[in-house]
Amino acid sequence: MQTFLLSLRSWLRCSAILTVAGLAGCNSLESRFYQPAARDYPAPAGVEEQFATATDGASLQTWFLPAPSLRDGRVERAPLIVFSPGSRTQIDELLPMLQPIAERADVSLLLFNYRSYGRSTGNTSVSRRSTLLDLRAAYALAMSRSDVDPTRTVLMGYSLGAVPTLALASTKSDVAAVVVGGVYARTGDVLDDEGYGSLTWLIGSHLDPEDSAEGLSGRPVFLFHGKEDVDVPPYHALELGSALLRAGARLELHLVPDANHRNVLTPESELAEDLVQFLREVLHAESPTDR
Repeated sequence: MQTFLLSLRSWLRCSAILTVAGLAGCNSLESRFYQPAARDYPAPAGVEEQFATATDGASLQTWFLPAPSLRDGRVERAPLIVFSPGSRTQIDELLPMLQPIAERADVSLLLFNYRSYGRSTGNTSVSRRSTLLDLRAAYALAMSRSDVDPTRTVLMGYSLGAVPTLALASTKSDVAAVVVGGVYARTGDVLDDEGYGSLTWLIGSHLDPEDSAEGLSGRPVFLFHGKEDVDVPPYHALELGSALLRAGARLELHLVPDANHRNVLTPESELAEDLVQFLREVLHAESPTDR
């Protein structure tokens, strides 16, 4: 997010007059949110690599880590987390952070790279719309697996990854719960933070997280945010939380002291323990007294 705002400031300095040609270039302005990088790395031991295909033909690298109970043969199907990463993160970086949480919650984990990240390919630039296409493809691949319980699936996303997470969950009533963090409520507010709110029309407000809240009525939502986050100030979490409550979602809000945009969730943190408890309650019907 901060990288995008720096790019936006530079773009504004160079574009005092918006010509017709300049407006055509604005279509790619949103892609400045994202930092795709092609990298090749092997799947770690115990992780299954597959490729999902988006509706526009993009090929998406995915890693599947089975739940402990599935790996040990105690169950034939297990609950699943499908995780959507932020703008500058790839699956090799996510696995060390999320694997301990998934193991303790006894859930399988599906990670994927957006188009043009890692070994994923695609012919279009990365945007909010393309990340939603990519998540849909990863989710469809997950639902096709015989070892996944489709009634016990959680969509999780962080930062810009929370945008497609909320958008897809709002249209999929079989998604059991949603976990999101470090995300804004409205695009215009992000630009307002930097004094550029009047330019929201350049990238549009489609897929604003607040707009996805209505489709989450009655479902559990775990929303977290670092209190010291300067990239996406914590008031965004309060705005999004209010929208979720108005929509009737079963909200669990965590504002984490002394945490910023990059260190709010670590495997050894109290927040991670709260998340594990949330997942066990939602996916294993475990009551708080059973913990």
